[in-house]
Amino acid sequence: ADVGTEARLARGFGHPVVSFECRGAHWLKMSSRPAFADDAGMRLVHACVSDRNGLGVLHKAMDSSSMMKSSVQDPGAAWKARREQRSGGAGSGGAAGATEPVPVVTLDSAVGAASIAALWPGLAHARVGFVKIDVQGVEGAVLTGALGVLREHAPFIFYEDSMLPTEDRKGVLLARTLAPSGGLSYVCECDNDCFCQPTGGRRGPRGCE
Repeated sequence: ADVGTEARLARGFGHPVVSFECRGAHWLKMSSRPAFADDAGMRLVHACVSDRNGLGVLHKAMDSSSMMKSSVQDPGAAWKARREQRSGGAGSGGAAGATEPVPVVTLDSAVGAASIAALWPGLAHARVGFVKIDVQGVEGAVLTGALGVLREHAPFIFYEDSMLPTEDRKGVLLARTLAPSGGLSYVCECDNDCFCQPTGGRRGPRGCE
């Protein structure tokens, strides 16, 4: 969820939005904001999204916490450490090396028909049109836990590319994740992030480049 920019944009076009915020303190702060608290079309859920349901560990940072320890502490993430120092280092993130137990869900379970019906009676069979993923290196796990959603709804996808291993960038991660399922493919435009349009399945023209 972060600051909810994309969620508010989507609400401006009239779409219902489910946002997930992994950090407990940040979720509590955001859930009291009018954009979330006073809008019946917005749901803010305290959970991390991954490839399983259960409990997990969040490695905390001031701005970019992650379920992947290396995304917060490894030398390749040194720019994050510098940003932490500039922003004061503590706050919602806490000290270096701090962790937080968190609920974990798959996107398949979180936006399945039963879950959506519980959030919005009457919208159980609405189409998922857009999925935005910014989870500090755990994008692959989120996509794996969303294969049912991708196959059924063929949404547009936006995900962060810069924290992934080099061999998984430029749309390779999504293509590799979808490969075993067959029938649905995406074309991605990538820089630090990837915007991906479905080219098979129920949405979008086949063969679109």
